[in-house]
Amino acid sequence: MTRTAYLALLGVVWATPMLAKSEPRPGVRLTPGAIKTFLENLGYTPEVPSKPDQAYILDLTVDGTSVRVAVMLSDSQNVLWLFARSPQLDSETLTEEIALRLLQSNNTSGPAYFSYSRKDRRLGLWLAFTNGGITPVYFRTQLEHFAQLWARTSAIWTSRK
Repeated sequence: MTRTAYLALLGVVWATPMLAKSEPRPGVRLTPGAIKTFLENLGYTPEVPSKPDQAYILDLTVDGTSVRVAVMLSDSQNVLWLFARSPQLDSETLTEEIALRLLQSNNTSGPAYFSYSRKDRRLGLWLAFTNGGITPVYFRTQLEHFAQLWARTSAIWTSRK
């Protein structure tokens, strides 16, 4: 197993128990058809996917940092995912030191975690939560935490140290 595959797997293993422990909350269970309306009712303008099983995209700016957040359901529709990905990174940008700093940031980012796609040469930030009892306040809190985490950690892979 390559180091990057190991790091991505470690993030998934670390985040999975937290997802399993989430408590039921009063609210809604989102369906693919309801996500767009839910996001619009929160004041967002989602980019509509070309296929129903794809993600809705939100363009957000936090502390001067732009982030495109994908909002999508798992195949089972039991999990709602937030996902963002970096621009393509070259080997000068993604050094071993930077990869280790991102892995270390997973310790304080939970339940969100970073992954790396060797094929696309992009970093991904993932956050999963149970699709049940989702209230507007809960969703907005999760989305804001996610976007702030992206903004706060973007300096790790954009720096040339």
